[in-house]
Amino acid sequence: MREMAGATGSCLGAEAIERIAGEVEPAAEQAEHLARCAECRERLERAREDAAFLKRVRSLVTGELGPEGAPRIPGYRTLGVISAGAQGVVFKAVQESTARTVAIKVLVAGGEDGSSASRQRARAEREAEIAARLRHPNIVSIFESRRLADDRIAVVMEYVDGVPLDAWRPEGASGQERQRALLRVFAAVCSGIHHAHLNGVIHRDLKPDNILVTSDGRPVVLDFGIAKAGGLGATVTGEFAGTPAYASPEQVAGQPDEVDALTDVYSLGVILYRLLCGALPYDVGGSIFEIARTIAEVEPVPPRKLVPSLSPDLEAIVLRAIRKEKSRRYQSAAGLGRDIERFLAGDPVDARSGSGWYLLRKAVVVNRRRLAWAGAAMLMLLMAGGAVVLSMAEAAEARRRVKQEEERTREESLRARAVTELLREALPSVSRESPEVERAMAQGLSRLYFSLETGAFANDPELDQALRRMWGAVYTGFGGRKAAGLVEYAEVSLRNGLMRLRREYRGDHPEIAATMHELAGVLLVRKRAPEAEQFCRSALAMRERMRGAEATETAETRALLARVLLELDRTSEAAAEAEASLRVFQRLSDEQADLVIASMHALLAQVSMEERDFTRAEPLVRDAIKRRIRRLPPEDPELHASIEQAVTLIEQAPGSALGTLLSGAWGSSARTVCADVRRDLPVLATPDQGWQGQAVATGRSAVLAKLLRLAEGLLGPEDPALVRIVMAQVQSAAGEQLLEVKAAAALRAAEMLERRFGPNDISVQVCIEEAAIVLALNGEPERAAELEARACSIYEAFPVGARDLLLMGNSRRHLAWYLTMAGRFDEAASQWRLAREELMSIVGEDHHVVAIIESGLAICLAHRGDMQGAEAASRRALEKGERSPATALDQLAHMRLARAHVLVMSGRFEEAIPLLEEVWSGLYEHVTPRFPWRRMLIDDAITACEGLGRDEDAARWRARRESDPQAAGDVPVAPASE
Repeated sequence: MREMAGATGSCLGAEAIERIAGEVEPAAEQAEHLARCAECRERLERAREDAAFLKRVRSLVTGELGPEGAPRIPGYRTLGVISAGAQGVVFKAVQESTARTVAIKVLVAGGEDGSSASRQRARAEREAEIAARLRHPNIVSIFESRRLADDRIAVVMEYVDGVPLDAWRPEGASGQERQRALLRVFAAVCSGIHHAHLNGVIHRDLKPDNILVTSDGRPVVLDFGIAKAGGLGATVTGEFAGTPAYASPEQVAGQPDEVDALTDVYSLGVILYRLLCGALPYDVGGSIFEIARTIAEVEPVPPRKLVPSLSPDLEAIVLRAIRKEKSRRYQSAAGLGRDIERFLAGDPVDARSGSGWYLLRKAVVVNRRRLAWAGAAMLMLLMAGGAVVLSMAEAAEARRRVKQEEERTREESLRARAVTELLREALPSVSRESPEVERAMAQGLSRLYFSLETGAFANDPELDQALRRMWGAVYTGFGGRKAAGLVEYAEVSLRNGLMRLRREYRGDHPEIAATMHELAGVLLVRKRAPEAEQFCRSALAMRERMRGAEATETAETRALLARVLLELDRTSEAAAEAEASLRVFQRLSDEQADLVIASMHALLAQVSMEERDFTRAEPLVRDAIKRRIRRLPPEDPELHASIEQAVTLIEQAPGSALGTLLSGAWGSSARTVCADVRRDLPVLATPDQGWQGQAVATGRSAVLAKLLRLAEGLLGPEDPALVRIVMAQVQSAAGEQLLEVKAAAALRAAEMLERRFGPNDISVQVCIEEAAIVLALNGEPERAAELEARACSIYEAFPVGARDLLLMGNSRRHLAWYLTMAGRFDEAASQWRLAREELMSIVGEDHHVVAIIESGLAICLAHRGDMQGAEAASRRALEKGERSPATALDQLAHMRLARAHVLVMSGRFEEAIPLLEEVWSGLYEHVTPRFPWRRMLIDDAITACEGLGRDEDAARWRARRESDPQAAGDVPVAPASE
C-alpha cells in the first residue's frame, strides 16, 4: 500500500520542496511528513537533482555571483553561506569599499500562504529596525537593511567570527579559572541584554546558539528576529515566540502581554544553568504541550545535585533567575549580571541576601585576615569597612526591582554614603590645636599602608583592592577636613594596587577603571591636577568602552573630570563635561544623584559667575545648597563651600533673592550678612568639645539654628532632611551644655520623625528619651516623667514577640528615676519594681543595672516609711555596684548617694558624710545646680553636719545651696549615664 500523508497533514507545496532542496533544514513537522510520504520524498529528490543541475550551469556562467540564493547588493561581494535555518540564510560577504567582512542575513521565501510570507518579512524588518537602534559591544551591530528585487529582506551586520556560547571553551589552568572566565563572559551578555531592555527591546529567544563568543572572549548576542520592542509590531497573537527549552512559563503559557524583560532574565538563567551543569533544568522531551506543562509546573533540578562541587552562591543565583514567579526573579538582566560580578568579587550575593547567617559568614570571611591594627582611628576604619559590606548586601536586596543604571548607582551611592557617614564620625578632624591627633592618625595609616604593601591581604585580593579604593574614596570625599598630608599613603597604595590589577587583567576591567578614578580624585586633593586629568581620562575612556557613555559610572568619572578641568582653569571644557554628566544623573532619583548634581551645579555656577552671568548662576547656587543641605551633615566642607559661593554671588550681585533668604536665616541686614555668614562658617566646622567636662562655648548651637532657618527656607518646614540639623543641635548643645536648647531640639526632632514615621516609631522614642533626661537634669522631673511615660508606651505598642525586655526595662527605670526626683514615691516604687522584674529576667539578679534599680527603690521606700526595706535595698545595691566591674563611675555615685540618703534619714550621720563628700567631689559638684539630686545631696549634708554639731561644715554646704541658681536657664551640666 502506498505511503500517504494521512495523519501528518497535506503534502508539502512546491516552494517548501524547493527550499529544502536548497539545503535549508526542514521544520520538524516537514521532516516528519517526509518520513511518512513517499510521494513528497520523490518530489524532493527530483528537486535536488534540478538544483544540482542549475548549480553546475550557474558555475559555468560566472564565479562572481556568489552561492545560490546570495543577495545582489551593490557594493558587497558574497563569499559563501555561514548558516541556514527555517527562517533565513546568513551569508558571509565583503564590503568592497572598505574590505570589511560582514554578514548578510536574508529571509527565505515564505510558505504557500501570503500571511506566512508577510509575517516573515515583517520579522526581518523588525529585526533590522530593532538591532539598528542598539549600540553595545555585546550586541551584534547592524550596518544597513535593504529590500531585494525579489521582495526578500537583507540585513547587513557585523561579522562575528565565533562559536556558540555553550561550545566555547575558556582558557585557564584550573577548572575554577575556566569557570570564572565563563562567568565573566556571561556577565557581559547580561550587560548587553540589559542595554537592549533599556532601549525597549525584549529578545524573547535567548539561547546559546544566539550568543557567539569571539576568539578574544567577547560575547555577542545575535538574532533579534522575534524581539519585542515598544513602538514596533510584535509576534502575531497565538504564534509562539522563542525556543521551548529556554522559554519562560509566561511564554509557553501563550501570554504575550506577560512577556517582558523578566522573560529574558529567565532565559539567561536557563543558559547559565546549562553552562554550569551541562544540562537543562528540566526534561523538555515530548510534545510542546508537555514541555509547557513541565516549565510551568515542575521545579528545576537543583544544580548542586548535578554538580556537587558547585558553589552554593552560584546555585542560588541560577535558581533565582529561573523562578516561575516573575516577581521572585532578578528584576533586571543587570541585577543578574551584578550578582555574578559580586560572586566573582567574593562579595555577598543578592540571591542569598535574605539570610542573616549567610551575610554574617561572608562578613567574617572578608575580614578574617585583617591585622590587629593598633590605634582607635584604624579600628574604626575597619568597622566602617565591615559595615559597608553588610549595608551593600542589604541595600541590594531591598531595592532589587530597579533597572541596571538605578541598581548600580544605588549600590555605589550606598557604599559611598556608608563610608562617609561612618568615617565622618570615626576619623577625628585635624586642627592646629590638636597635633597629637594627626600623629596618631599618621601612625595608624602607616600601619595600614605597610600591611597592604607587605602582603597582609595577599590571600584575599578582593579585600586588598577594596581597602585601597575605600581609602582613596575617604580622602576624596573629605577634602581638606581630614589630615590632607596623610593622603600620600592612599596615593601610593592606589598606584600599587593599579599595577597589580593591570598585571592580572591586562586589559579593560571595572576594578582598573574604579582604581584609576579614585587615584585621580586623590591627586586632585593633593593639588596635582595635570596628573589627575591623565588618570581621569583613562578611567573615563575605559568605562565608556565597557559600560557605554550613558552609564552611571561613566558619568561619575566625567563629573570628576569636570572638577579637575576647573582646577586647571579650563572652564569651558569643565562646563561641557559637567553638562554631559548632568544629562545622566538628572535621569536618576534625587537620593541617588543629589550630591553629584550639586557638585556640577556649583561648578557651572562658578563658570557663570566668572562670565558675569549672575542670572544663570543664582538658581544653580541655590540648587547646590539645597541638595547638599538635604544630603550632608552641617559640618561638611562641601556644604560650607556652597554657602560661601552664595555669599560671593551676593557680593557681586546685590539684591538677589538668595541674599534675602540668607539675611532672613542669619537675622542680618543686607549690609552685614556676607560678613556674618563668613564669620559663622568656621564655627559650623568646629567639633563639639564639651560633653563630659566643663562647657565649651563654641557658638555652634546658635549657628546651627541659623542653618536650620536657611534649610527651612530652601526645603520647607516639613522636609525630613531638617532632622539631621536638629540632631546636630542636640549634640552641639550637649557640648556647649545648653540644656534648654538641647531639650527643645530633641523634642522638635521627635515631632518631625513622628510626622514621617508615625507616633510609635523607635526614632521618635530615642529623641523623646534624649529630651527627658535633659529636662530631669535641668530641674523639670515632672515633664521628664511625662515624656518617659510616652517612651515606654512606644515600646509597649510593639507586639509582645517583638519587644526587647532589656530596652523596655531601661526605659522603665528612667521613668521611675524621674518620678522619684519629682517626689511621686508611690508611683516610682511601682515602676522600680516592674523594671527590676523585666531586667532580672534578662540579665539576672547580680547585674549592676539591677543594683541601680534597687538603689532608686531604696529612696522611695525610705520616703514611704519602710526604713528597714530601704536599709536592706540600699546596702545590697551598693555592694553589687562596687563588686561589678561594669558599673560606671556616675552610676556608682548615684548608688552611694542613695545609700547616704537612707543613712541620713535613719540618723546615721557619721556613716553618711564620707559618702556624701565622695559623691560631691566625684560627680555632683559638676552637674547642673538645678539637678534635683544635687539639691538632695546638699540638703542631706547640711542635715548630717548639723546633727553632728559641725556648724562650719554645715555653713559651707548652705553656701553651696544658696549659690545655686533656682531660675530655669542654660547652665553647664555633665550628663550622667543614668
